[in-house]
Amino acid sequence: MCYQTKKNYNSVDLCRAVGSVVVVAAHAWYIGNGSFKSPFSFFFFEYLFRVTVPFFIISAGFFHYQKLSSVDHFRLKYSFKYIKHYLRIHIIWTLIYFPFSLMDILHHPKGIPHAVLSYIRNIFFVGADLQLWFIPTLITAVLIVSFLLSKGMQPLHILGAAAVFYCIGLFGQSWFGFLRFIRDSAPAAWNALRLAGKITVTTRNGLFYGFFFVAAGMCISYYGISITRRKAAVLFAASLIMMGIEVSLFQHMGFFREHDMCISLIPASIFLFCTVILTDLPDSRIYPVLRKTSIIVFFLHMWVMRFILYLFRAAGRPAPQPFILFILTLSCSVIGAFLFITLSVRKSSQL
Repeated sequence: MCYQTKKNYNSVDLCRAVGSVVVVAAHAWYIGNGSFKSPFSFFFFEYLFRVTVPFFIISAGFFHYQKLSSVDHFRLKYSFKYIKHYLRIHIIWTLIYFPFSLMDILHHPKGIPHAVLSYIRNIFFVGADLQLWFIPTLITAVLIVSFLLSKGMQPLHILGAAAVFYCIGLFGQSWFGFLRFIRDSAPAAWNALRLAGKITVTTRNGLFYGFFFVAAGMCISYYGISITRRKAAVLFAASLIMMGIEVSLFQHMGFFREHDMCISLIPASIFLFCTVILTDLPDSRIYPVLRKTSIIVFFLHMWVMRFILYLFRAAGRPAPQPFILFILTLSCSVIGAFLFITLSVRKSSQL
């Protein structure tokens, strides 16, 4: 077993900052156009964009389990502080987004009772708003990995189990077309799957999605990286080509239900993380700022975007073009992040 010995991972901070900008761009484009149907948007947002969030989750697993030295000494309580931290974040962001959630509930086409039940379900499975799904996904995944470690399960065995669940989750994503025979030959089983889908909303959750990427980050931290940065970069590029072929093929066959998961996303995300983690960048005061700012922008930008669209509607003006919406959202989110960081620093200095 070997370890990364770098004290600061500046390249990860930089990559996460770039990833947050990409997420803002994707949501601005989708909301501005209503779809990713154009060749450019499909290639960029349904293909290249998909490695962003797995990178975030792998890095979370990598850093959380960085002090893991032996499975025999791991206890579930070691992760309780981490989980409680993200539970607090989940509650805080749920409250921040609540004004918009309330408007959605009051204007839901199926009525307020249905909207309230959906809202409660979403809090537990996919978050109260579009961007908040990341938090329950990460909490669930860390809880599963930590529980299995506490039972003495080896990291590679955990990764193997997570891969099985990921493959099951693919049937709610890019492998959805394979379920057509169940719809025709076993209607009862098909109805059961539809009911499960209504309850969990999506397989892009902590069990079928986050579990694997947290486990991957944990394994990278535990076993170390045995390939060079150049080889990792080449394998990342090859994985992207494979993912392009896979996505195009299943799209042409009409297999997709959702576009969040595919097989090639696994090597693409892992080799991207390996490439980044093996890249040395000299220390600078900008990286801690990027680390904090990118996290806040990631969670805040949908609130900002919805508020901007609300202001345009209230003024009787059409929604801004996607690029303008992206610039406005990103600028306001970055300003909001800096204000939050500044106020936090001042509050800490007064204690």
